[in-house]
This record gives sequence, structure tokens and C-alpha cells, in this order.
Amino acid sequence: MRFQTLLLAMILGFSAVANSPITAREDQTIRAIARTLDRLGETKVAKRLIADHFERKRISFGEITKEGEMAETSADKWGTNRMKITNLYLPLGDSSALNQSRPYGPQSTAVPAALTVLHEYVHMAQVSPDQVPKYEDAAYTASDAALSRWVKTLQKEWDAAQSMTPGILKDRKIQELKDLISAVNTESGSFYDNWKQSEKNRVVNYGLKLKINDTIAACRKLHAQAKNVKIGGTVAPPIPTPTAKPKLAWVRIEKKPFMDQPGGNYVLSGGEGAITWNWSLNNDAFGFTSTWTIPPDTIQLTDTIKIDVTCTVTTNRGNDYSANGTFDVWFDRPDIAPGFVGNYIGLKSDQPGGSGYTISHRDGKSGPKKTLTIAASSLPGSVAGSKISFLVAAYIGRVAGYRYTYELQEVK
Repeated sequence: MRFQTLLLAMILGFSAVANSPITAREDQTIRAIARTLDRLGETKVAKRLIADHFERKRISFGEITKEGEMAETSADKWGTNRMKITNLYLPLGDSSALNQSRPYGPQSTAVPAALTVLHEYVHMAQVSPDQVPKYEDAAYTASDAALSRWVKTLQKEWDAAQSMTPGILKDRKIQELKDLISAVNTESGSFYDNWKQSEKNRVVNYGLKLKINDTIAACRKLHAQAKNVKIGGTVAPPIPTPTAKPKLAWVRIEKKPFMDQPGGNYVLSGGEGAITWNWSLNNDAFGFTSTWTIPPDTIQLTDTIKIDVTCTVTTNRGNDYSANGTFDVWFDRPDIAPGFVGNYIGLKSDQPGGSGYTISHRDGKSGPKKTLTIAASSLPGSVAGSKISFLVAAYIGRVAGYRYTYELQEVK
């Protein structure tokens, strides 16, 4: 079968922009289903699946509430149909499943998933689809036609494979075809059972003209042929999997305090995890304590970093003068010191007002406790040796804080 270059690039995750790794299990599952659709001759559907998932964001995974269903289509608030596929297909996205030498082997759900998606795309073109004959007749007819095409294609490939020169390539081709024929044979039987049950439940009309009986007969005949053929004398070694990339993590290599006592009207106290500033002038005084949870020594790229922060007014009297304070934490370049900003990367707060605090002597109000988060995978740096800093800065006309410097290192 001819593989179209563009489709192959999209399925494998290549782009002209960057070699950014795709790690999401859902993304890999979509690629596995698209690869199967293309392998069975459904190239247009495979292309559409890739575009709907990665570009149009119309595909999702989740729990399917309708009994016996593996996908469902419904319109969003703008009237655009979106497809939800069962989580039961997500094991297809595991790296071991993607790289195995037998992607259509006995444990694979690639063929059922491909037929499910093809069926559901009929509903994607309908207005307010539901499980009634008006909508399901067309979907069942399309699935029936696809199974018929698949069996005919596999029969042609099986016949052609018999004349191949004995050796590793033939063994691999025969094994792949045996697996696909077995999977399609099983799926044809399942489709027949689902069709009859749907007739009984009045999901489809009685007397719907389908090819499934002829398909099952042809598939059983082909399956019998394939079952009796043994893999040749030359045993094909497993298809080599790509060399595993080294596992990287952010490892803390330095913790530097910026806690110099300024003197004068300012008094600094505390240390790591809690900084207290106090200011006074004549009868006025203003002070606050800033706290933060200390970031971990090692941050895995799959981690979500969580930092709890507070900023509490501890002293506030008089009203002849004004004074202000700020407190914030963020990621930045490794050479930045508290009080400066180079490439600010903020954390997401569970409270309004962002990750930081601004408090004042005149107002005298403390800030609420906040939980800040950021996905480690969103931090810049993709190669060993990359560095970044986590900065803590408490300011009251003078600045104090901490800098935690991390380096991207290979870890076991």
C-alpha cells in the first residue's frame, strides 16, 4: 500500500518547525488509530482524524455513558460536532504498543478502534445525531462497506505475499497479514452481533441491506488460509525499537540567599521559607511576612510544581507616611537575582490577582493564601545542561529573597 508522505509525517509526529516530542497518551493513540486506518486503505479518514485532533481540537477521550458504545458525537454550544472516544482505547498510545513488532497482534485494539472512528465520522456529518434509525442506518452501512473493503484488500495482499522470496521480509509481511486478518475476522463477527442487537433495540431499521454475511464468509475463508500457513524457516527478529532517549529532570545545583541587612529604617529577618520585613519612620511602622514552600531538589519533567505562598501584614501603625510591599515567586533565567526580571515565567494561582501580592501601609490588609502551580513540561529547556532559576522576592523599598538554580540532567 502506498503511504502518502504528508500523512506519514503527521502520524509519526514530524514537523518542519521542531523536533518537540509528543508524549500525551491521547496524541499517540490518535496516531495509532490513524496509522491503522491508512494501513487498511482509509487514507481520507486517517487524515481527517489527525486534523480534527491536532488542529481543530474536535476529538477527545473519556468515559462513554451509553452502554455498549465506544464513541459518541455531540454538538458543543456553537453547534460544532465533536467526537469523544472511549478511554478503553488509550493503551494503544503507550510507547510499548506503538513500537511493538506486532501492532495488530492478539492484544491490540487498533482494528476495532479504526472501525469505531469510521462509524462515528458518519455521525460527525449529521445534525443532532442520536441512536435511532434516522442516524444509525447510515453509520452501520458505512461500517459494513468498510469491512467489506478491508477483507478484499487483505485477500489481495495475502495472495501477493505468497510469491515473495522466502526470508525475513516475507516472514514479517505474513505475520502482519495473519494478525490483521484475525483482527478483521473477529471484528466482522462483532459487527454482525451489534447489528442484530441494534435491530432488536430499534436502533437501526429491520431489513437494512448490508454485506456483512458475505464479508464474514470471505473473511472466514481467508482466515482459514492464513491460519494454516506457518512463518517461514527464517525467524524474523523483532523490529528494532528506537533507542530510548535519556531521562531528564531538573536538578537543583544551587540555593543562594539574598538576605543582606540594609540598615536604616528597614529591618530584615527570617530565612528560607519565611522572610519578614519591617519599616518605621517616627510614629509610623509597617511590616509583613512572606512565606513559601521550598521547591523540591529534583523536578521530573512530568511533575506539576506546587508552591503555597502567603503575605501577611504583621505590623501597621500610624498614617503620616506611606509604604508599600510586594512579594512574588517565578521562574527566570539562571543569572537573574531577586528584584530583577529577565524572562519571567509565572505560576498559575488558585486565587484572583495572579501569583504575587501588593500590600500597603495605608491599607493594612494581608493577602489571601495562594496555591501556585506550573507544569514542569512547560519550562524552557530540552537538552541536558539547560539551566533555569526559581526566584523568591520580598520588597519593601529594599529587596530580599532566594534563588534556586536548576540544571536539566540525565537521571536514572
